[in-house]
Amino acid sequence: MVGSLIALQAALLFCASAQASGNKQFEPLSDLLASAVKSSRLGLPGHSPFHLRATVKDPNHKDSPFDATIEEYWVSPEKWRRTIRSRDYSLTIVVNGHDVSQKAQGDYYPYWLRNAVTSIFDVVPDDFTPEEKTLDTSNLSRVGESSGATGVVHTIAATACTGWNHAGGPPPNPDGVSTSVCFNHLRLVNSIRSPFFTSHYMEPADF
Repeated sequence: MVGSLIALQAALLFCASAQASGNKQFEPLSDLLASAVKSSRLGLPGHSPFHLRATVKDPNHKDSPFDATIEEYWVSPEKWRRTIRSRDYSLTIVVNGHDVSQKAQGDYYPYWLRNAVTSIFDVVPDDFTPEEKTLDTSNLSRVGESSGATGVVHTIAATACTGWNHAGGPPPNPDGVSTSVCFNHLRLVNSIRSPFFTSHYMEPADF
């Protein structure tokens, strides 16, 4: 009798494992990322003209050197104007057909400011290349709600993440660094962390 129970438990475990495996949905990371970027990137052909003004603030310090304003008037990929201003650096880019002009003030384009501009307009850097791997996206369709003590309803949405290690990296991590990419239930980029670019995207909305 005991032997029969053990055999039955093993059979049930096998069935549950097979069923869980069968529900998984694997997609190429490169395809998922390309689709997410296309859905979020601003200024692609066919987009409506827009005016955007973004403020970058350091919440912990007043008059921080990491405060900035980023403004863009966009008509088409061939006609737009972007102005970037921080305490120590400013940059104005004007594109009019084949004519492109840039006017910069400051010693160099700060890394943190470049990251902010990339996060707003491009989502990920143009030279970001994900590894050839697949990602289980079956969990992305699971969205629920929870009520806190104040009665506010919060959306609980699953994310799907993957990552990989680099054999060597820039200082202070010459022995190795890692990269990770996460997607939210809308199949948009939730976060990305790499040696040269890190960004976290919250509460996506139509623009």
